[in-house]
Amino acid sequence: MTDTSPRDLIRRLADALHDAADDVEGWGNYASSYFQEKHDLSGNVARIHAQAGEARAYLDRPVPEGPTDEELNDTYWEAAATHPIRKNSVVHIAALRAVLARWSK
Repeated sequence: MTDTSPRDLIRRLADALHDAADDVEGWGNYASSYFQEKHDLSGNVARIHAQAGEARAYLDRPVPEGPTDEELNDTYWEAAATHPIRKNSVVHIAALRAVLARWSK
């Protein structure tokens, strides 16, 4: 089964872009110099390789870690405990907003 994680998809797309750039360059070399220059073959190949390189650079960045369940739980209960209104639904909504505000940065 193929891995369907976003990072794996980006990796496969970067590989496909790299291969496509090589194919464009290979087939484009059959055209005369006039048409290669007219349609900017070398520039197009360079742009495709650059896009593949940007995708690979993205993959080289560390995977950001989100908050743990414990941190989310603590944030929720801190907000719930300090809320001035004691109605459950209002406190619940305010606490969830506090969790989102703190951890969605």
